[in-house]
Amino acid sequence: MAIRFGHSRGIALGSLLAALALSGCGGEQCPELSPIESAARYPLAPLPGSANRGLARDTWVDHPRMTAFLRQAVASDGVDGLVSKLQFRCTPRPATENCVDCYTCERAVPVRYTDLWVLRTICVDAHPVLVQAYIGPGHAVRAMTYWTEPD
Repeated sequence: MAIRFGHSRGIALGSLLAALALSGCGGEQCPELSPIESAARYPLAPLPGSANRGLARDTWVDHPRMTAFLRQAVASDGVDGLVSKLQFRCTPRPATENCVDCYTCERAVPVRYTDLWVLRTICVDAHPVLVQAYIGPGHAVRAMTYWTEPD
């Protein structure tokens, strides 16, 4: 069985490109995410046709994973832990709400992801996700996030 030269050259070129892609050709992987970065990650929308489309962008929305993360943080370290360990800015809510342990806490969480660019992996800094949490009374937590539309 004869192999044509043009066909062999195409196979060789394809094999070379595949080997380069698999080797990664260097590049920079993003460092491991911190627990708050993992909690803040945008839930990716499922395949088209699915009922769940992920969270809306360019608007404040409830973020269940962030709420669960912050609820656990408040239960173990209180609001002081949100400030000292997670770098939130917390202010007491107005006294008119009759809640002495109620706070509004805010923070911007950096978003990074690994992308492939011309057969190299690079770590990309995206727009930060804004987090606003309503703490109290007690260990009650409601977290909202604001994601901007990607460029």
